[in-house]
Amino acid sequence: QWYHKAARLGDVNAQFALAVMLAKGRGVGRDYEAAANLFELASRSGHADAHYNLALLYVNGTGRPTDMVKAAEHLKAAAEQDHAAAQYDLGGLYEMGHGVEHDDGLAAHWIRRAAYKGLAAAQLEFAIMLYKGRGIIQDRKKAVWFLTAAAEKGNAVAQNRLARLYAYGEIVEANIIKATKWHLLARDRGVSDFKLDQYISRLTKNEL
Repeated sequence: QWYHKAARLGDVNAQFALAVMLAKGRGVGRDYEAAANLFELASRSGHADAHYNLALLYVNGTGRPTDMVKAAEHLKAAAEQDHAAAQYDLGGLYEMGHGVEHDDGLAAHWIRRAAYKGLAAAQLEFAIMLYKGRGIIQDRKKAVWFLTAAAEKGNAVAQNRLARLYAYGEIVEANIIKATKWHLLARDRGVSDFKLDQYISRLTKNEL
């Protein structure tokens, strides 16, 4: 009720907070359209999280009709304010050509910014871009750095790929201990790898 009163008086943070409650149905009946209206109202004042949430509604077609062009516009508005999740998602749109023209260079630009802000999913994706030289100059050593950063945050896919690098001695020096560590962590998080299971069976008792 108080957020509603403040939102009607023009408080941007109240508009955003009330929109979140409406979108989640917390303390009030779920109403995506009303949430979208409030996110849009707050976004007109430049609220980055409002831009981002409104973009998601356009992507999912909830509260607003599905519109990838508008989603991209709102993601860009949030991304330009250093919103890491928006930067990562915008990079994904450029990578797939959804709502914007396909552009690997811009995809790498935005995903790179999100990666440097510490978003694990972005660090993994940017590592792959660096490894393959997709949209950016190939730099496999830097790719390992970002892969490690994502793995240390608990990203299972990054952990699995890092385990493979250490197992096969690609880019990094082969290290059965590190390969096993990252493989077991990834496996505990649901990423299985039969070849690595076979590989770690070579461990000596001391190494294990």
